[in-house]
Amino acid sequence: MNVIIKTIIAGFVWILSTTSVYANEVSDFLAKVAVKTFDCPNDSDVPALENFLSRADIVETDRLNLLVYKAHWLICVGKNDQAKSILDAIIDEGNIDLTSHSYASLMYQLGFIFDVNDNPKRCEYYRQSEQLARDKFNDIHLSSQLGLITVCDQEQQSIGVKLGRLFALVKMYSAKKDVESLAHIHNNIGLLYSSIGQNALAAEQYEKSYRLGLTVYEEKISWRHSSVLLLPIVAVVITKMRY
Repeated sequence: MNVIIKTIIAGFVWILSTTSVYANEVSDFLAKVAVKTFDCPNDSDVPALENFLSRADIVETDRLNLLVYKAHWLICVGKNDQAKSILDAIIDEGNIDLTSHSYASLMYQLGFIFDVNDNPKRCEYYRQSEQLARDKFNDIHLSSQLGLITVCDQEQQSIGVKLGRLFALVKMYSAKKDVESLAHIHNNIGLLYSSIGQNALAAEQYEKSYRLGLTVYEEKISWRHSSVLLLPIVAVVITKMRY
């Protein structure tokens, strides 16, 4: 009887240790490939991502974290509908930790998808992600703030107030020497100027964003793997050069 009990215990310990090692593999992978909200995951990391997701013994928390990361990648390659389906399914399942980085990222991603489609629901999700990320996840918080300032509360805040808030962020992130975030902020200032027909001022901001982005992403293998915000900037700068 003692032999049987010891065998059962040994088997249980082996299962626990195997699960722990696997969980660490997923955590290490996600830490290695992590990108900010305004950057894109690398295509070359997707096969490993899919391999983890295909495992029958995947831990639920790991599965959800991987799916949110996959949705981010899908948005970057223009597959917004597929990304939204994944994110909606996660919400419907109700298993995700509502205080986690993944949940804050999920809310921001939904806001971004609605924003691309010019859907007013974007503001609801930007507000949620801004609150969830405050004092915890800086990139999500900044991106959510920029979304709220640029496309939300148009009737409650004047353009002057919005610009004041954006230039305050420029001052803050300049002090931090955070070039990636500054590129992101200048891009949104350009979007705001463009929304009121100030195209020359918008072009100046887009070009600042573009040049800042080049200092960060010039060593990337391709534009596809650089910042998602740089693509519209390139188009605007080219347009400015043409005209």
